[in-house]
Amino acid sequence: MRSTVFCLLVGIIFLAGYAPSATAAATHTRASGPRIPADPGATAGSERVRSAVSYLSLGRARLNIVSRHPPGVRWGGRTVYWYAGAGADGRLQRVMAGRTSETTPGVTQMTTIVTLPQAGRFRFAACFSAPMQDALGLGSSHGPCGRHHFRGPATSPYVGAGVAPTGYPGAGAIAAATGYLDRRSGYTSFAVIDSEGRISGKHLHRTFVSASVVKAMLLVAYLRHLNAIGQRYVDAYSNSFLYPMIHVSDN
Repeated sequence: MRSTVFCLLVGIIFLAGYAPSATAAATHTRASGPRIPADPGATAGSERVRSAVSYLSLGRARLNIVSRHPPGVRWGGRTVYWYAGAGADGRLQRVMAGRTSETTPGVTQMTTIVTLPQAGRFRFAACFSAPMQDALGLGSSHGPCGRHHFRGPATSPYVGAGVAPTGYPGAGAIAAATGYLDRRSGYTSFAVIDSEGRISGKHLHRTFVSASVVKAMLLVAYLRHLNAIGQRYVDAYSNSFLYPMIHVSDN
């Protein structure tokens, strides 16, 4: 049987001893806030915009933008286009569309969840057609919505930035594993899916004739995981997939 020994094997081995605590998880996820009141200081021709980023699991982030504007301006239910790009000055490409919502008169909110393909700095932007924006002197802030890329000004208040967290194992561990592999002879490769769902390694797509040998390595990795969390026995749930993995060949 020909199979590809890839992310599942090495990912389990690397992640066997990793179990994020509830506290660590909470630092990357923030619950949605209370209802936002209208800005009493908003007057004709004024707009105040605030953006926020909440980091979720598996390389995802919740983007939230709130606009406070004159109460007579109704911007709820408008189509909003979202853009994202890697780096501090990466080009912003359209990634999805959604709808704005009017939480209270004078407050428009838009939110979405995006997947960040890599760790580190990134930028994002939102764009929607806002009635009366030119009359209020806000046309330059909103800018035209590009079909594929954000066409608004870089100084638009609807442009935000963040730093996507690095997953486990980090770049240093991957580099160390790559260095070790470089000193080995033979036909080698490895791949890891980190805790943020991103894949990295060396010669990721090489295939190997492994038959069922890989199953023994997966079994050992899982048993080490149980030991790392203080469990000295194979529970019924674990046994429900470990037993057939070992005893059934055609799977």
